[in-house]
Amino acid sequence: MELGLKGKSGFVGGSSRGLGLAIARELLSEGASVAISGRDAARLEGVAAALAQEFGAERVLPVAADLAEPTAIDNALARARDHFGSLQFGIANAGGPPAGPAIASSEGDWQRAFDLHLIGALRFARNLLPHFDEQGFGRLLFLTSVAVKQPLPNLGISNGIRAGVAGLAKTLSLESRHPAVTINCILPGYTRTERLDELAAALAARQGGTPGEVFERWEAEIPLRRIARPDELARVAVFLVSEAASYINGVALAVDGGLSRALL
Repeated sequence: MELGLKGKSGFVGGSSRGLGLAIARELLSEGASVAISGRDAARLEGVAAALAQEFGAERVLPVAADLAEPTAIDNALARARDHFGSLQFGIANAGGPPAGPAIASSEGDWQRAFDLHLIGALRFARNLLPHFDEQGFGRLLFLTSVAVKQPLPNLGISNGIRAGVAGLAKTLSLESRHPAVTINCILPGYTRTERLDELAAALAARQGGTPGEVFERWEAEIPLRRIARPDELARVAVFLVSEAASYINGVALAVDGGLSRALL
């Protein structure tokens, strides 16, 4: 299938590691140019150099930014747009909130997650959707979590905030009326990243046992009986921002191996 991504450009948030990096790599492999971002400038430059060596320096733009800062998203997207000339897709992604029960989590942690994920998603939309409408094409994709469909143990903040992002995305898809602009969410399940290793360690420390035993419990809950690889999630994300996904709009698509018991 021809995805129609050759020559297109876009921005991927939180892409110096984990799922964001896997998505950026998959986009580059399909011929797109990508602005990657992260808070750690040194790490980001190292990742960008490796990607540039593999795919060409002209197709990779590192943009160091803390996307929780009020002006960071606008500045980062403006830099990417100036560099590439225009943007055809934007993927809003950021590191997950701290683990812990909802009530025990501090109001400060709740506020930081609200600013980074929900208000950050709104800033992405306010910046990119007018640009997409003007040029006549665009794909806006939010990475949230399968917690939108089925809250996950010990992730109280994520369970609450991620649902808000999904609600915002659906609302935006209803408000937007351009026939070539789509707005969707992708809901990762348990995927083998550094973040998941951290969550396993935190859960083991809280409940007893080892991180390996936590992984075994997670795998037992998944009908496919295994944790996802980052590239399996990345391929779905790349499809959703491609021309091939032209009639998929307003969906919250779980990529979780069947973990969620929700019907829709």
